Amino acid sequence: MRSQIHYLELVYPPISNQESEWLKEDLESLDWFKRSKIYFIGQRAESKFVFESESKFLLKFRISGKIEFSFKMGERDSSGSLDLARLFKYYNLPLTDFGNLDVELGDKLIRIWNTNDVPEVIDWFTTEKFLYDLSRKVPFFSGFENYREFTKYRLHYIGISEKNDSFNRLVVKLQKTGIVYHLRRVKVSHPRRTKVSIVGRMNVSH
Repeated sequence: MRSQIHYLELVYPPISNQESEWLKEDLESLDWFKRSKIYFIGQRAESKFVFESESKFLLKFRISGKIEFSFKMGERDSSGSLDLARLFKYYNLPLTDFGNLDVELGDKLIRIWNTNDVPEVIDWFTTEKFLYDLSRKVPFFSGFENYREFTKYRLHYIGISEKNDSFNRLVVKLQKTGIVYHLRRVKVSHPRRTKVSIVGRMNVSH
């Protein structure tokens, strides 16, 4: 008797329909999308980053060098921090550059810039990439022990793009043709839901 074990490896963090618009012009992201033919369309409640008031945040940040925040989805939340010293070490950046930082904070995006000489993004986190990085056990996040409670999606559709990569199939082609029936046919009971596309590569072992 023969059997197969299938597992999925994501080639890129899940992206919401809103985030796909942001990434259309990002060449590095597009390069990752081109590696994938299989895709999933799922849904879960909208999530966001929550920060303290600017004065409280800056006070703690100057003392600890950490970005403290909460992650919220509906009635659920989780708290922790992003340690910038560990982030620098992870990317082999000298701590002498620590003072040349520009940090962007929003409810959908955290982005850290190195402004030394030519400005360059060190790393960035949408709500979905944040969860993706937590699952990969990156060393610069602490806390958020219950993050897996936020990684459950209602799966609507699985597809394989035979002629194009996943991004062209999910974003470009749908926008040009208006073929979004598998998104719009779904009945949504929650008033604030975010549709999420998960790009993956399937591996098969016998």
